[in-house]
Amino acid sequence: MWVFRVLQKLPRSLNQPQQQEIEKLMQSSRGSLKEFPCIPYPKGHVLEQLDEQNKIYDKIMLAVLKQKGGVFFLHGYGGKGKTFMWRTLASSLRSNHEIVLTVATSGIASLLL
Repeated sequence: MWVFRVLQKLPRSLNQPQQQEIEKLMQSSRGSLKEFPCIPYPKGHVLEQLDEQNKIYDKIMLAVLKQKGGVFFLHGYGGKGKTFMWRTLASSLRSNHEIVLTVATSGIASLLL
């Protein structure tokens, strides 16, 4: 695999921003630095994603609870947490006895929701 050969040639002392940028590139190709033990995995990378997801969750829930309405479109590469976000929102609202209808534009996405 060509990625493995490229990663082996990288210096072992990559700084945090470099590690995070490589991880983002790897995830866009459905990979991860975790697959390559020769390169350290960036610290806090998962926490940044969770922080971003938490902001999105809060924004959508605030709009729903205040009955402001709105259209929310989540997009991103596979594995970025879109389905997780929609399921979490739907579960949270349903637990408060709200009616939730999820809609998807593709057959695969509709099966996941």
